[in-house]
This record gives sequence, C-alpha cells and structure tokens, in this order.
Amino acid sequence: MIEEDHNDIALSIRDLAVGYRTGKQDLVILKNINLDLKHGELVCFMGPNGVGKSTLLRTMAGVQNPLSGKVIIDHMDLSAISTAELSTKMSLVLTDGINAGNMTGRELVGLGRYPYLGWRVDFSNNDLQKIEESIALARVSAYADKKVHELSDGQLQKMMIARALCQDTPVMILDEPTAHLDLNNRVAIINLLKDLTRKTGKSILIATHELDLALQSADRLWLAGHHVPVLSGFPEDMVLNGAIDKVFELKGFDLRTGQLKKKSLGKKVSLQGSGYQLLWTKNALERNGYEISNESEYGIVVNASKNLSWEVKHKGNVVTNTLEELINYLNTQQF
Repeated sequence: MIEEDHNDIALSIRDLAVGYRTGKQDLVILKNINLDLKHGELVCFMGPNGVGKSTLLRTMAGVQNPLSGKVIIDHMDLSAISTAELSTKMSLVLTDGINAGNMTGRELVGLGRYPYLGWRVDFSNNDLQKIEESIALARVSAYADKKVHELSDGQLQKMMIARALCQDTPVMILDEPTAHLDLNNRVAIINLLKDLTRKTGKSILIATHELDLALQSADRLWLAGHHVPVLSGFPEDMVLNGAIDKVFELKGFDLRTGQLKKKSLGKKVSLQGSGYQLLWTKNALERNGYEISNESEYGIVVNASKNLSWEVKHKGNVVTNTLEELINYLNTQQF
C-alpha cells in the first residue's frame, strides 16, 4: 500500500457528525465522516437530494458547528480559528443570489481582498495586482468593467470564482456552481475549475449533480448516500466497484458507457468505420433499438473519406446520406 503524504493534505475531516441540535436531542444528518482534500485537487461532492451535502459544506466552512468530530485546515482545528483568519484559508462560492447594486465585475472581484485590508480599506499595489491576476485566471477580462446586473448567469458565476481566487485561499468550496446554467456554461465552469487546480495548486471542492461532467473532470469523488458513511475515491474506481450505482440507484444511466441505457428491439447490425463518425452512428443505431453485433446479415459501413455516407450491405448495397435516412431504411427491413 502506498503511504499518504500528509503534507499534501489541505483539509481533513475526522470522525465528523453533522446535523442540527434541537433542544436536548441531536438530529444527525451525516456521521462517521473521514475525508481528505489534497492540494491541487478537484473534488466533486455528490449524492441524492436531501442527503446532507449542504449541511456538510456549511460545517466545513464554519457556518454551523459539528455535532462531533473535527475539521482540520492547514493543520489547525477549525474550532480554534477565528472568522477573520478562516477567511484567509477558505473561500466560498454559494448559490445564494448577490445584491451588488451598481457594482462592476472588477469591484466585485475586489471584495475578495477585504480579509487582508486594514481599517482604511485601501487597496495596496499587491491587492490591485491580485485583482487583475484573478480576473485573468478566471477568464473574465472581457466583461470585468460591466455592471454586475448586466452579466449573464454564466458570466456572473465566473466572476464569483474570480472573487474567490482574489481571496487567495488554499481551499475553495463551491455549492452547485453549474446550477441553472446551459450546457456550454456548465462545461466551461467545470473546465475552468479543473484548470485552476493545475495552475494555482488550490484545492477545489464542488457540490454538484453533474455526474457525467464529474466523471470526466474530477480528480476524486465524495459520495454521500442515505444512512451510510461518505465515500471517497478515484472516479473510475467508483464506477467499477459499484459505489456510484449503489448511492444513486441509477435506473436509466449505464455507467459502463457513461450514457443513457437504450432499449433493444432485438435487431442486430454489424458496423464498420472509424473516428467520431463511427461513435455517433453507433449512438443513433442504439438509440433506435439496434444492437451492434458481428453476427448479423445487415452490415453498415461508415464512409467518411469524402462526402459522409452510410452503406448498408444486405442482398445488395444501399447508400444513405444521413443517419436519419439510414434509420428510416432499416426500419423498413424484415430482420
């Protein structure tokens, strides 16, 4: 077994129980939590709705007290760190809306420097440099001088990430950073966070429901299920050992392929080709109920050398110019 390098750990959770105190009784949401967040690591924290992800994040951020156990950051117990000092060790990007008034994006990013300012609230040259560095790292230079209320949802989320970067903490925690964003912006945010761990060495923990993006981007997953300890592992290992399927009880998603499960009509075709054209042809066939098998009288060849076309070989050859034509032709055949 390979030994862990404890100097590589940015944040540790030990024997933690989180929940709420109601009178004399504790309402435990999650317990027996033992996790490590490494420097330069992107971790996606996942689980079904209502399992307690937000409760754990609030406890890690010092917003609410643990029922038992410890959160250790920079080798210090969270309970022994003042709010002011914690703001130099951990930054948060929450889903709560912000009231920025007439503030510009650059001014919003500058709020990240407030933990380092004195009573006069004057930006030093170093503070101004940090603001510009954070704007560049978060790729928001093009709209940094726009009013915050003029920004799109995706632009605003990137600006909030820039503010967290400007706070210059070793740990960043984000709660559902891709919620309510379109596909392009969800992918852009995940890729940005992944890139930031590599460029800055920061530890970034995000709570998310984006299983497909997490499997392709995260260095590690934390999985929270009902009435079980939070699991931690390499994404692909958690696919292969069944942990993800057990936690999410997936009914329509095939973890072996990372795609929706497709219902077969019992019709088989063989398939030849290469590149992304072959992958999308396979997707179209399986989505329409056709199984890919070498044991079939129907052979389909993807021809992408010049003009993209599909050749069906069965008692003569038929050529189609689109996948829609191919599927419509196959639907007329007696298998």
